[in-house]
Amino acid sequence: MAPPPWLLQDQFGVTNFFMINALNRTTVLIMLLFGVCSMAWAAETEGSFYKWTDEHGVTHYGDHIPPQYSQQETSKLNQYGLTVGVTSAPRTKEQLEEDARNARIQAEARRQVEEQREKDRMLLLSYITETDIEKARNEKINLIDGVMNVTNNNIALSQHSLQTLQNQAAERERTGVPIPLTLRKTIDETQEMIEQYKSYIEMKRKERSEVIARFNADLQRFRMLKGIQTTDVGSPDQNQASPKNAGANRNAGTQPEGTVTAECNDPSACARAWSLAKSYLDAKASTPLRVVTDTRLATGAPTSPDSVALSVVRTRNPQNPQNQGGACLVLEIHCQDSPAGIQYCATSEVQAIRDGFKKYVEGH
Repeated sequence: MAPPPWLLQDQFGVTNFFMINALNRTTVLIMLLFGVCSMAWAAETEGSFYKWTDEHGVTHYGDHIPPQYSQQETSKLNQYGLTVGVTSAPRTKEQLEEDARNARIQAEARRQVEEQREKDRMLLLSYITETDIEKARNEKINLIDGVMNVTNNNIALSQHSLQTLQNQAAERERTGVPIPLTLRKTIDETQEMIEQYKSYIEMKRKERSEVIARFNADLQRFRMLKGIQTTDVGSPDQNQASPKNAGANRNAGTQPEGTVTAECNDPSACARAWSLAKSYLDAKASTPLRVVTDTRLATGAPTSPDSVALSVVRTRNPQNPQNQGGACLVLEIHCQDSPAGIQYCATSEVQAIRDGFKKYVEGH
């Protein structure tokens, strides 16, 4: 009896149940795949029909779609009535615009989530404890307070100078002496400077409030991320002096703090002292002299954080009003209104300018 065709033997006579030529195996596989695909296509196409809805909302079925309904959503059904495909209607202009708007909203929402995640990561990297946040907040506030205090001091100095200049102008009007153009110009410039200082103070007050709000929000977020159960945000030290009240305790008529006064006792000595004061400003100020009158000397405004402007006002000695020939020479130092300018104003170099004025004017 002959063996079945799949029972083959190799050249050594050993039976191999699956020894099939490689070419024959490939051919068989291709034929099988072709058959499966053909059957699937036939099952899908045989007896298939379509479903669509007309303009009145009535559903229709047919073996083809009328041209007037080809641009709307249709369904393809097989011979058993099961949906095997859906063709969507083209999007209208309004729908495309709505899709774009929704896409923008979703993109913005994702961006905000990512941004908040990055902020949280940086917050946890920057601070270890609540105290670290409070310390950073208070340091920032103290820096702003320092700037505001210096600016308030500059306002007081400028107001003192303005009062002196206005008194001189009023005295000339009473005696019928014309007011020099330089004096009028100096009064206008001083008033303008005071207004600029006040505007700067308002800007710093707003910045101070924003800093407090931002740090307090960070503190609340930090507590939430760390699972700290508390609603106490904390606040800067309430006992520290408020910049808003800086200068409020100065009595009227007193010398503004930060100034240096040199004295002279007779007209000859005062004329010499005034000449020395002019030389001192020429040598020590960072900017050249802009105002030179009998009662006021002033250089230009600071041009950089490491520059100083100087001015000297000549007034009667309030401590010795009976001495009509004597006078006081009040030196004022102005630094740039910036954190770097404030720091420079506190250096030993600027302190030396302040300390050396009296000795230079009175000692020569």
